[in-house]
Amino acid sequence: GYFGGYLLAAVGIGTKSDNYLIAYVVVESENEASLCWFLELLLLDLEIVRSYKISFMFNKQKGLVEKICLLFPNAETRNCVRHLHQNFKKVSFKTKALKNLLWKAARGKNLTHWLRSHFSLKSKSDMLVNNLCECFNKMIFEARGKPILTMMQTIRTKIMFLIVNKKEAGIFKRNLCSKIKKNLAANTKDSISCFPSHASGERCQVKCGLGTQHVVDLVEHSCAYNYYAKETQLAIYSIFIRPIRCPKYWEPLPNMLSILSPLIRRSSGRPTKIRRKEPDEPQITTKLTKKRVQMKCSKCKKFGHNKRSYRGEVSQNPL
Repeated sequence: GYFGGYLLAAVGIGTKSDNYLIAYVVVESENEASLCWFLELLLLDLEIVRSYKISFMFNKQKGLVEKICLLFPNAETRNCVRHLHQNFKKVSFKTKALKNLLWKAARGKNLTHWLRSHFSLKSKSDMLVNNLCECFNKMIFEARGKPILTMMQTIRTKIMFLIVNKKEAGIFKRNLCSKIKKNLAANTKDSISCFPSHASGERCQVKCGLGTQHVVDLVEHSCAYNYYAKETQLAIYSIFIRPIRCPKYWEPLPNMLSILSPLIRRSSGRPTKIRRKEPDEPQITTKLTKKRVQMKCSKCKKFGHNKRSYRGEVSQNPL
């Protein structure tokens, strides 16, 4: 809108490995104070006690590491070498020698932060990329340029429709949805490389290659989780967002103080809405390139300039 601002959102993973919006808020600036305030409200609202089951993912906010460790002491910290290497490419460090040194440094220390095979199994998440956040940005693309109240109403309506559409799990006849069944079928094919070793009773030791080893207990079902079950999806989307009236029907609150407009902070340049592309992202091949194309003026029909730079014919003084 006119006054600007930043939209902070917490996006989680749904039962179909899709995005599930948890909370969103608009702040004046994206600094450490506003981000910490948002995390504190998120901690109180979700009533998080066991923080080891939660994984946070953020980009270029190194100052939040200490605050997250303070609010969520048992949360796991993970880093992505690929995104770090992409930041090197943005400043013109694209050599293969630097990439090899980066991977050597990542493997040399703190393997629990860099390698997926060393991640903890408590958070039940092996996600390394922020594709869910990119999907959320695409969903709110048309609402970002609107005034703040219109933007918040548009996002709320989209979330309301999304929750209603996710309640389709009630029509499933089996305990798993179709997308999770496809992922389970792919994991079944990959299980060919697993070698079980019987321990005693219903307990087995399964070796999956690359140095990974798991324990399967068919009595206590320690290897089974109900995160992708039909009952879990119905419980997640059982709540709904209540519809509200338009602002002209809102009842004024007694003794309510007037809300002052925020300070106008204008950044230099034209505001950007297009997504920032990666340094090695391929270009769109559906459009023809303008390289080696000679410009032609539509007024004088001459080459070398266009009508915007046309200055007219040079007149000669009569003798």
